[in-house]
Amino acid sequence: INTESIKYVIQALGNIGDCEAILALLICLRGQSFANDILKERYSVDILESIPKNSTPVIEEEIYSTAITACLRHDELGMADQILLSMKKNGLTLNQRSLKGIISEYCRMAMSSSKEEFKIARAAKRLDSGVSLY
Repeated sequence: INTESIKYVIQALGNIGDCEAILALLICLRGQSFANDILKERYSVDILESIPKNSTPVIEEEIYSTAITACLRHDELGMADQILLSMKKNGLTLNQRSLKGIISEYCRMAMSSSKEEFKIARAAKRLDSGVSLY
């Protein structure tokens, strides 16, 4: 198991919107069997079997940033925050390229949310205008 294969799995989980499984994968890579059980149950994938006994793979910054970006694409801000906190806890920081991608996803979320709020406000204004005419 290497960085590229882990990123591929994260991207695949992101494509189907399973951000819980992304978080489980990251926890599993730290050697936690309960997280591995989640992945085995959902996808019949045994990550810990791929890792040599008594070793923990190095989870690089780009793995975390791929996971954060995947969660943000599905508006899973809570999961993205948990992953970011885990990253910081493990002493890693985002590089410039990763930070740019994550900021872009945050901006996309904000714009999408704003559009929805404006739609609701316009609809409410139309209703208010219609009600006041009668």
